[in-house]
Amino acid sequence: MKKKINLLLIEDDEDDYFILKELFSRITYFSYELNWITKIEDLASIDMNKIDICIADYFLGKTTAINVLALFKDRDFNLPTIVLTGINDREKDIEVMEAGATDYLSKENISAEKLERVIRYAIRQNSVLNQFKIERNKYQKLFELNTDLIVILNGEFEVNDINNQVLQTLGIANKREVIGFKVTDLITSPNMLELLKTQKNIRNLEVDLSFYNSKKISGILSLTEIFDSNNITERYQIVIKDVSEVAKAKNRLRNIEKINFSGKMAQTLAHEIRNPLSNINLSVSFLKINLEGEDKYLDMVLKNAQKINEITTQFINNTKEVKLKKELICINEVIDEAVGLCLDRIKLRNIKLELIHDSTKEKRVTADLEKLSIAISNIILNATEAIYENPNPIIKVKSEVRGKKTTISISDNGTGISPEKLETIFEPFATDKQSGIGIGLSSVYNIITLHEWDIDVDSKLGIGTTFKISMDLEN
Repeated sequence: MKKKINLLLIEDDEDDYFILKELFSRITYFSYELNWITKIEDLASIDMNKIDICIADYFLGKTTAINVLALFKDRDFNLPTIVLTGINDREKDIEVMEAGATDYLSKENISAEKLERVIRYAIRQNSVLNQFKIERNKYQKLFELNTDLIVILNGEFEVNDINNQVLQTLGIANKREVIGFKVTDLITSPNMLELLKTQKNIRNLEVDLSFYNSKKISGILSLTEIFDSNNITERYQIVIKDVSEVAKAKNRLRNIEKINFSGKMAQTLAHEIRNPLSNINLSVSFLKINLEGEDKYLDMVLKNAQKINEITTQFINNTKEVKLKKELICINEVIDEAVGLCLDRIKLRNIKLELIHDSTKEKRVTADLEKLSIAISNIILNATEAIYENPNPIIKVKSEVRGKKTTISISDNGTGISPEKLETIFEPFATDKQSGIGIGLSSVYNIITLHEWDIDVDSKLGIGTTFKISMDLEN
């Protein structure tokens, strides 16, 4: 049984139409239904979804077949198109093929056999191309929907493409923002280009990455070379599995373990110190009773014994197991409570306080108001220490709501913290202050992590420090 095709002929010369119709009738390989129009405007009367192939004369009055091909492209008509030229003209042949024609024929030596051959070829080629597009779209979907960050680079290590996960992770609105970037402009981590150049195939390399927009992630990076038909490197594919949340969870667990261990150690230490300390106090008190007059040395012993007792009490209070009493509270209420605990110190040191509440006042979280207020106030008090020598000290406390999360940030323009100290800032006893025992920020970390929230710190020497607490909203 012959295959039937729906054929669209765009020909403005009636004589040529009759000649072509006669040639079509001689074709035995298929039967056809012919749709004839004389100008582009007549396409509106054609159901293009039913057309299998188009044959268009190059010259169509004031327009040409190039306009037809452009129209098909604009309207996304996936239609194989054969262009008829009046004479053999190499330049026109090249022009129509570059414009998207499937093939071309010269009217000078056209025959039924040639017409049949180009039609069969055009339909078959279009079928292959459609299948290719289906496969390409399938892999494009896999590329776009992949939960890993995928970056395609050209041979010069410039960004050719990125998938949607990169857009979401980096908060990029459109791919055009980074297409054409050097890889070192997109991923600003030190030695990134040297790493890619010297290790052409990388598998599951654990890295901490920084991006152009200051976004930082912990990831597992793989790099694959893509070769052309001559086995020359054409592109590179970088795949980054974002394990930031896993890294945070591990770090959170590690710090909690350190805090718990330090708490147990502090409790034991406090018990061991207090027993002999009590004996010292009793002995000194007994000596003072039995000695005539005042003795400054005994007073000195008592004074320092009292200081040791106060430090021991501070140990105990700050290392006790934290038990939360959660309730639904307003974020801004927490901030106001925390700032209130620090106002005396802020006023005493003539510090400018900038308090910026998110405009959505009714946003609430489930938290322990007292513990959370203490945690935030400890960060603010730390800030007052950091800006002690600044002639224009400023502390900014800000709440910001984004989607289902809110962030409380506490910033200062103090001395800043070195990268080395940042790594251990939340660990117990990590302090370089002349006074204090270094458990304030570990206590803050403990409170925040028990709420199952995140706390991060960003600091630059000589510029200042910002603590950010991120939490989930209830409404």
